[in-house]
Amino acid sequence: MENTNNSVRDAAAYVAQALGITMAELDEIVSTLTASDQPARSDGENLLLALGEIIRREPSRYDLVDAAEAAKILGVSRSRLHLLADTKPDFPQQRYPHLAGKLWRRQDIDVFNRTWDRRVGRPPKAT
Repeated sequence: MENTNNSVRDAAAYVAQALGITMAELDEIVSTLTASDQPARSDGENLLLALGEIIRREPSRYDLVDAAEAAKILGVSRSRLHLLADTKPDFPQQRYPHLAGKLWRRQDIDVFNRTWDRRVGRPPKAT
């Protein structure tokens, strides 16, 4: 059972780091997932269970959007979104990097959209 607990904890820790979960929250999640005698699961199954439990507890906190959705919220192209992400210090940090691209919390993108000093047109060329 200890090996299962470690496997669940490792999977949950990976998800927790990506989503900004505290260690106390992580310990509670691991406790929930390992509370009953369950058959051994693969790391992938543990990862999905941990992610499901985290989202079940507070769904709005983990509403993630990809670059296409974030660009749509901001009313910009995906290339402009990536430029904003690279150049604006107040742009939200990505929450979870994956092979297909970056993910942000929808709430963070919404807050940036409300506070962003949007300027129309191209910036002046540097001389």
